[in-house]
Amino acid sequence: MLEKLTAQFLETRVFRYANQQDEDEIDVLQRMGLTTEAVAEIIGLLRERQEIESLEALLDKPFNPKLQLEKQRIVSRYSDGSIRVFYGALERETAEAEVKHHIRKYLTPQHATKPRTVYYLGFACDFVGNSKDLREKYSEWPWLTHDTDSSISKCHNIAREAVQEGLDGLLAPSARRNNGTCLPVFKRTAISNPESTEFVAFTFDPTTSQFI
Repeated sequence: MLEKLTAQFLETRVFRYANQQDEDEIDVLQRMGLTTEAVAEIIGLLRERQEIESLEALLDKPFNPKLQLEKQRIVSRYSDGSIRVFYGALERETAEAEVKHHIRKYLTPQHATKPRTVYYLGFACDFVGNSKDLREKYSEWPWLTHDTDSSISKCHNIAREAVQEGLDGLLAPSARRNNGTCLPVFKRTAISNPESTEFVAFTFDPTTSQFI
């Protein structure tokens, strides 16, 4: 399918949110009666000393060998478990919409009734490499943002083609934000210069399925 698209050299800034949840750390802080804002500030300070190292580690993490892949294939939109992908977005709002979708799934166990707060680090990094723009085919391939098994399977096929062609990434329409653009990256060498942008707390109410 990708043969219909022309590869282009792309330099851009991409955004991502990384989970900063530490259950033990946060439990202690919350039992001290601190507000959500205070907890977020303290965790941010605790991370600050290791910020440069941890930011680089956040770029490394999707590409590191994972023992769990030998036991269980971790599937995402552009990976069937055999391809390692760093997911970024061209817009901060798109990165937020994407992460909120995953938080909503994570924080809605059966019969959950109490709001829960999770903490994320927002950061940006540079992408430099060859890519193809799937947005050009979106009207013809609306399944790019569908969540059915057949649609995800087609996205996996596209990712395999991209890797076989040696592409560094793909520009893809966001499934969670209208007119948003995601950038799945297939090579660690294509991303660099990470910089934190914000430290945020997302509080989700499972009774209303809304963030508060």
